[in-house]
Amino acid sequence: MDRITKAFIITSLAYLLAGALLGSLVLLEIGDNYLMRFAHLHLMLLGFMAMMIYGVGYFILPRFNGTTIRWGWMVNLHFWVANLGLLGLCFAALEFRPYFGLLSLLGVALFVLNMAVTLLGAPSLDQRMGSVDGGESRRSAPAAPPRKDIEKASAPTATRTASAGGPPIGGQEIIGDLLAAYPELEGVFRTFFGDGCFTCPGQATETVTQAAMMHNIDPQLLLEELRKAAGGS
Repeated sequence: MDRITKAFIITSLAYLLAGALLGSLVLLEIGDNYLMRFAHLHLMLLGFMAMMIYGVGYFILPRFNGTTIRWGWMVNLHFWVANLGLLGLCFAALEFRPYFGLLSLLGVALFVLNMAVTLLGAPSLDQRMGSVDGGESRRSAPAAPPRKDIEKASAPTATRTASAGGPPIGGQEIIGDLLAAYPELEGVFRTFFGDGCFTCPGQATETVTQAAMMHNIDPQLLLEELRKAAGGS
């Protein structure tokens, strides 16, 4: 997780704590009740919930689509715009709050625009397969395979590759373990899952079949390409 994405998550948790404390003050009727309620509501919604959605969205959604954020610089801008807008909306003088409200709206628009352009412009499986040997002849492969194909890909009797001492490349193998044993598989995973696969913690726990299903890719097709890259049949 990169620095700015992590910052969204951390500030989200900070706003959760601040919102909970303000809510307690509201219950105890300490301070201006209307202003405290207003700040409590916005800290929980635009602070805790929205910031968490921003952080998780930036980290996960592009990876599930085999791509990266289109405008990385906009993520940094969004972070500062969203936080400044929220703090001003909650704590600035009343006459200035409408301007900070507009700033918060701009933050939402930056997220929506960046994510929309990123996801709509994500490469299709056909485009990614264009860089894999033999991809042309397999472009008609179904994106969502029947259950029996998934079970076949997950079978523990997977073919062992030609690399001496290497684990079998089967549907139940952990992606991180395969990459450690066969560094040459990196190109295949990049083709199918995008560059984000190599900064995703799921690599240490997800099997080949699980990752293929998550990315809407035929597990058997992925296994064939992995075995070919590793020098197996």
